[in-house]
This record gives sequence, structure tokens and C-alpha cells, in this order.
Amino acid sequence: MGLLEEYFKGKTFIVSGVGRGQGLATLRLLAGMEANVIALSRSGSLDVEFSQKEKERIKFFKVDASSEHDVKGFAQKISDYRNKISGMVSNAGIWEPADEKLSSPENMEKFFRSNTMSQYNILYHILPFLGDNGSAIIIGASRNLFGGNHSAYTVSKFALEEVTRSFASEYFHKGVRVNSILPGGVSKDDNFGKIYPFNFPKKDGPIESLQIAYISSFLLSPLSSAINGQCITADKGMGLS
Repeated sequence: MGLLEEYFKGKTFIVSGVGRGQGLATLRLLAGMEANVIALSRSGSLDVEFSQKEKERIKFFKVDASSEHDVKGFAQKISDYRNKISGMVSNAGIWEPADEKLSSPENMEKFFRSNTMSQYNILYHILPFLGDNGSAIIIGASRNLFGGNHSAYTVSKFALEEVTRSFASEYFHKGVRVNSILPGGVSKDDNFGKIYPFNFPKKDGPIESLQIAYISSFLLSPLSSAINGQCITADKGMGLS
């Protein structure tokens, strides 16, 4: 058993946005390392096949993270877990192909609610549940993804970097770390079974959700205890070309 597997076994984590992509990959990775996972999704269930061992370790909750009422209600349901959660990964958010219409104030409100407030709601109401040495991770987006005709999306994601630093500062003396991962373009395909554990694609292929999940697992663990309040870009060096 490796260091990560040894750490995660039997501990409890919260993962939001598990309906697809990075959230789903993180959920399956942690469950595969025998962690107990409280999984949040808008539907409360997934059309995905899980092994019996995974099913025994995953508890689903129907939560719309963009609704503070929903997140607050969820926090009340898990009141018995206070100071027993080892970490959390917040994946909530939306993305749409760039279009000049997406820069409108109406779309700014939509993206800010889904990409920024959803993460803020989760952190505000769930961070108090983390015990000593807990770790929280926000999934944002690489700055190299941002271009024209997508001002609303850009602002909603930039804001998460300050959300990260602000909550990290607030919880520093409480022994809880807060960091964010800023991925580049991530494959939307569920390739978990094809590449787990280490059969990753070549350098010119898309970033796989599982790669981001492994970065999350490192940041959740004590191996990364020196990292706090950081926004870590994971985009294969998109800005270097």
C-alpha cells in the first residue's frame, strides 16, 4: 500500500460536482483508495456503474451548490460529521463555448452564480466541518483558457482565485488548508477505467480528469502540508508555446 492509499483509507471526504468529469474521477479515485466519500450532485444519483466496494463507501446527496438554501440544508443533514471530515473537493461550475452573447450582464449573473457562488457556498458552509489538518480544494480554470467573447466566464473563474486566498487566510489559524487547481482543457470522456491507475495519454493529448483527480488527492494529503492559499495551474504549459 502506498503513502496516499494508506492515508485515505477509512477517512471521510466531501466531493461536489460528481456528475461528470473531474468530480466523478475524484469520487472514484478516493473510493478506490478506500476512503468514505460524501458525494454531491444536482440529481443526487449517477448513471454510472460502481463496484460493490465503491457503493459501500459512497453516500449521495442531492444538492444544487449555486443555491445557498440547498447547501445550508445539506450542512444540517451532516451535522454529526462536524470535525470528522478530512477534506473536500469542490468541482461545481459550468462552461459554454465562447460566444459574444456570453459577455452580456445576464450571462455574467448566470456564470457568477454557477461558477463563483456555488464554490463560495460550499466553502462557507462546509469548511467548519473539517477537522485539524483538513484540506479543501477548489477546481477553477487555467488563465490560458480565457479568450475573447467569454468575459462572463473569465470573471467568474478569476474570482475563485481570490476566494481561495481569502478562505485560506481565514482558516489558517484553524489548521485547515485551502488551495485551488486551475486545469487547462480537460477531456469530457469518462476514461477512468482505461487509464487508472497510470496509463495516461501522450503529452499532446487532452488532459484527463483522472490527472486532475490525482493532483487533488496529493493536495488533500499531508504530503502537501507546505502548500496553502495557492492557485496551481495544471494545463500542460499551454501558455509556454
